[in-house]
Amino acid sequence: MSKESKEKLKKETEEKNIKTEEDKKEITVNLEENTKLNSDKITKKEIVLVIIIVVLISLILYATFLIREKEKSIEDKRRKENTEQTSNTENQNKDESKEENKNEKEVNKSVEEAKNEALKKEEESKKDLENNKNIVLNEIKTKKEFEEKVYNFKGSVIVDYYADWCIPCVQMKPVVKKLQDEGINIISLNVENKNEFLDILQKEGVMYLPTFGLYKDGKLKEHMTGLTKENELRELMKLGENK
Repeated sequence: MSKESKEKLKKETEEKNIKTEEDKKEITVNLEENTKLNSDKITKKEIVLVIIIVVLISLILYATFLIREKEKSIEDKRRKENTEQTSNTENQNKDESKEENKNEKEVNKSVEEAKNEALKKEEESKKDLENNKNIVLNEIKTKKEFEEKVYNFKGSVIVDYYADWCIPCVQMKPVVKKLQDEGINIISLNVENKNEFLDILQKEGVMYLPTFGLYKDGKLKEHMTGLTKENELRELMKLGENK
C-alpha cells in the first residue's frame, strides 16, 4: 500500500471517528433532552394531581363547613322554637294559674258567703225555735181531759201530738197557735209526759211527731204526720166537718 493510500485511509478513519463522536454527543444530548422533557412532563402531572387533590380537599372541607353551618342553623332554630314554646307554655300556665286563682277566690268567696248565710239562717232558726218554744198552746194536760175533749166530744177536733224536743213540732207551733186563736178546734198534747199518755199513744198508733189526728165524735178519721202546711190543716178540719 502506498503512502498516499495509507494517509487517505487514516484520514477517512479519523473522519469516521470524529463523526462517531459527534453522533455519540448528539445521541447523548438527545437522551438528556428527552430525559428532561419526560421529567418535566412527570413534574407537571404531579403538580396537576396535587392541585386536583387540594381542590377536592378544599371542596370537601367547604362542603363540611356548609353542612355544619346548616346543622347549626337548624339547631339554633329548634332551640329558639323550644324557647318560644317554653315561654308560651309558661305564659299560658301563668294565665291558667291566674284564672284558677281567680276562680278559686270566687269559689271561696261564694262558699264563705253561703256559709255565712247558712250560719245566719241557723242562728235565726235557733232564735225562732226558742221563741216558738215559749208559745203557749191550748193543751190537754191529763188523760181525763183527753177523754172529755176527744173521745166524748160531739163534732170534729184535731189533736196535735207534739214534743218540745221535736224540731218540726216546735216549727209547727206558730201555725197551730194561729189556728187556735182563730177558733178552729185544734188542741195540743205534749207527749213528753209518756207515763200519763202512754196507753193513748199506743191506742191511737202515734209513731211519728208531729202527728195531727182528726177525730169526729170520738173516732179517729184521718191523720197527717211531719211538717204540715196551714192550708192542709184547714182542709183536714173541713174534711171532718163534711164527714
